[in-house]
This record gives sequence, structure tokens and C-alpha cells, in this order.
Amino acid sequence: AFVGYDGTSSDNVTTGEDITILTVTNRFEQPINVTYVNLDSGPNVSLSPNQLPEDIGPGDEAAVTASVEGCTSPTEDISVTVTVAGDGVKVKLSDGSETVSRSFEVSCASEN
Repeated sequence: AFVGYDGTSSDNVTTGEDITILTVTNRFEQPINVTYVNLDSGPNVSLSPNQLPEDIGPGDEAAVTASVEGCTSPTEDISVTVTVAGDGVKVKLSDGSETVSRSFEVSCASEN
């Protein structure tokens, strides 16, 4: 694969915190940009993608981060879908013609 995707689980997350949701590794011989991120979470965790990484050099990694807008469930599974593009290339995290996503887990901090 020309792009590596590694989902990252987060523990003790609080509202207002920024978390890393995915690390993208560029295996092309040219820079790429993350052009699209979609986060699908349950009703108890609300995430909003931060600024998307640009100019990820060949062999380099970049973190895709999100701001936690709400976290009320002890644990929530999150799915992320990503598209990256570079000069003459566009890659979706996909399986054939179907878009697939990577999953990770967010554990909310207890409100004591």
C-alpha cells in the first residue's frame, strides 16, 4: 500500500481536549496532503477534525487530530474515513469500490 493508516485509541479523554485519531504514513515518492476526514462516532462522543495535515513528505508520518466536543460515555468506538492526494494521485482508505474505515476507541475520563 502506498499510504499507511494507523488508528490510535485514547484514554481518559475530556471535552475540549485535542486527540490523535490516526497516523498517516506516506509511501509515495512525492508529498501528499490529507484532503478529507470523516469521523463516525456514537451519540456519547462528539469529535471534530482539526486542520488536516499537508505536505507529508515521502517516508514521513503525520497525525490527524480532532477536538473532543463532548465525551459522556465510558467507552465509544469511532470509525474514521480518510482521503489523501498528491500530484497526480488520490487515495481513499478503501476496499475495492467500497469505502472502509479504521476503528479506534475513545475512553472518557470520569467526571468526579
